[in-house]
Amino acid sequence: MKITTQDYGQFLINGVNNFTATYFSEIVEGLKHDSVSRYLNGSKISSKAVWERVENEIIYSKKGYLLFDDSVLDKSGSKKIELARWQYSGTTHDTVMGIGVVNCVYYNPELDRYWIVDFRIYQPDQDGKKKYEHLQDMMLKAIERNVKFKTVLMDTWYAITSLMQWINSLGYKFVCPVRSNRLILDKWTDVDNPKYRSVKDLPWDSDKLRQGSEAKLKACSLKLKLFRLMVHSNRTDYIVTNDNVAICTPEDATDACAFRWKIEQYHREVKQTTGIAKCQARNAKAQRKHIVTSILAWIVMHAQACVKNTNIYKLKNQSLKEFQMQMWRRPYTVFT
Repeated sequence: MKITTQDYGQFLINGVNNFTATYFSEIVEGLKHDSVSRYLNGSKISSKAVWERVENEIIYSKKGYLLFDDSVLDKSGSKKIELARWQYSGTTHDTVMGIGVVNCVYYNPELDRYWIVDFRIYQPDQDGKKKYEHLQDMMLKAIERNVKFKTVLMDTWYAITSLMQWINSLGYKFVCPVRSNRLILDKWTDVDNPKYRSVKDLPWDSDKLRQGSEAKLKACSLKLKLFRLMVHSNRTDYIVTNDNVAICTPEDATDACAFRWKIEQYHREVKQTTGIAKCQARNAKAQRKHIVTSILAWIVMHAQACVKNTNIYKLKNQSLKEFQMQMWRRPYTVFT
């Protein structure tokens, strides 16, 4: 039996906890484990397949956003797997053995809908690229593909001076958090002899808290706006942007940051519903193909969930629910 992308994708959509090739061969009559392995190690499927799947489904907005962030596919309990390396995971807040994936999501704020449009495997030992360079590659590719967006949203890890200036040079806006120790030129404490201070040490009066403040980052030529956001009693976020029109108040900055969480939602859903991190194949080619097919499976489920006005978890659980209902109607065993 020859396995196709349709077959493997359907297996991931129907799966619950076990997404291994061994389990696939056990539940499909006549399917051999070697057939699954041949699929995973067969013809290459690149990230281009993701774009080809969604390009006609995206609904654009003049206020559209490109969201960038990375995620780690945990391989801690696995044997030696190519592409896996020790790296920091935001999920565990620790260093784990895993495969890093840098993702690009398009978000339409008017419809509150989002689409995964591109991704890159983080493998600096092979291609020498840093995560922000993958962001640049995907942003240029999005522009080439005529993806209509106005603003880039990214995490603290990407708040690099050179990247901010690069995005600005292309004519796009960005909004991103910076660390509390990021150096900002303090024009208020000493007007005649301003010095650089960490953002947490700046004098935040009521006007700056209400309207934001002009910000000059060290080694950055851009005129930026800085906002201090009280997330809760134990957390304060500092947000910078080059958008002095749409982002005028802390509320505007808060809304933009909330939009960025859509990519976190994508990370959670693709991991929990497709088994994207569950493949135990050791070679890089098989891992790549599993990752691409997992993303394609998520795209299918996400689109169906939108059509049915439900969420992806309820959609996926429906098949299990139908099976359980069938077992109630026709139980295998009658207890007396």
